[in-house]
Amino acid sequence: MMRGGPLRAASRKWRIGRAPACGNFDAIRCPVHSCGHRQGCLKIPKVGADHESKSFELAPATPTAWWQRVQGMLGAVAFHSRGVTSPRPVLCVGLKSSASTWVFNVVVEILRASRGDISQMSRTVSPGAAFEPGGVMSFYSDAIEAFPEGAEHAGYLVIKTHKPARSLRYLAGAGGAKVLISVREPRDAVASLMQRFDLPFETVLRDFKLSAQHVIAIARGRPFLLLRYEDRFYENLEGVASVAKFLGVRLNRSKIELIARELSAEEIALKIEQLKADGVLGPRPDANEFDRRTHLHAGHLGDGSIGKHAALTLQQQDSVLLALRDFCRTFGYSARRAQHITPSDDH
Repeated sequence: MMRGGPLRAASRKWRIGRAPACGNFDAIRCPVHSCGHRQGCLKIPKVGADHESKSFELAPATPTAWWQRVQGMLGAVAFHSRGVTSPRPVLCVGLKSSASTWVFNVVVEILRASRGDISQMSRTVSPGAAFEPGGVMSFYSDAIEAFPEGAEHAGYLVIKTHKPARSLRYLAGAGGAKVLISVREPRDAVASLMQRFDLPFETVLRDFKLSAQHVIAIARGRPFLLLRYEDRFYENLEGVASVAKFLGVRLNRSKIELIARELSAEEIALKIEQLKADGVLGPRPDANEFDRRTHLHAGHLGDGSIGKHAALTLQQQDSVLLALRDFCRTFGYSARRAQHITPSDDH
């Protein structure tokens, strides 16, 4: 678990239980807000066709409406009141191509195992299996406003996110959510996503730059479990055991071995083939097509190699390191190539 280091605690402009004058966390003064809205504002995600929030817009809202959203969040997923147990949130944060889906699924499997539930990675589980109140609810969301219906009835909320917005960062702080962050050498992560889904460099770089800013923001001022792709945590029992320990769940060795086996590359490959046969996934990799329960894609598995950035041009590598230099500094990656090569050397 990482504490301190290059990450410094962010200053709090207002305390839990007291709403800021304006719904925007950046605007503190009323009635004239720095955001330009006299009625208050709240950043609401516009969700695209896939499971990830594509962009954000400012949606006017009264301070009362904003505070109702905060109260709803606190009552639904953060605190205990009137003897009713609230869902316990776990945030699985990470860059794409950093084994973030493995982290998401291993958290789900650990929590399900702690309850005695059947593994959702099992190929015998029906894709339409219903959610049980008090159970483990897992989904992708970049903001609390996009949580699915019924989230307040879960025992655990396992939330995968690449771009955690302010509301999720607030949940991680005031709501006491457990936070796991998966990272990877940025150039390797960019190259992997381009190769697996045949995406253009400029599109991937823009997405990674935005994602990195959000990942850095949620890491500031709170404890989290850092999972570095280069340590190959997704290939061994120790990776599963470290996540279980961080979550405060005790599992015997046989259960840890079972979870590690079900999430091994070989088993995931078989699972993907079954999802294709069942018509859940198409035959070709598509970043917007995935299994709603496990978040597996047809192009999910790479070869796991380190140093994929060799497939990028030197100019592309420099562009990635420049765009994600703060990410590199925050999580201990070099923001410079090993050798300085002039642009004329890049053909």
